[in-house]
Amino acid sequence: MRKENWLKKARLGLSIFGKRCMVIRVLTSLFLLPLLTACGNTRTVYVTAPVAPISADLTADTQIPGMVVPFTWQASLELNTQLYTALGQCNLDKAAIRKIEEARKIN
Repeated sequence: MRKENWLKKARLGLSIFGKRCMVIRVLTSLFLLPLLTACGNTRTVYVTAPVAPISADLTADTQIPGMVVPFTWQASLELNTQLYTALGQCNLDKAAIRKIEEARKIN
């Protein structure tokens, strides 16, 4: 008989302890929930980043070499070298512009 009373008291104590734990859980969740929702009222605003302009050196017109009036074979060779130099400068400018555009895509 005593053994049964001891078990009943133990079960009663555990059930009271369980109820207290449940009450504590409910109260903490009730008091913490407003704190969490108060911080959740944020607004996302998207701002466009300013685009850095490409330098004027890269976008400036390439000087076209002029032809000399007595157009000889030597003048033709000199004109070809000047044209190749101008073409090379155009290619360097385009490569620099591509590099700037790639840097913009990464950022």
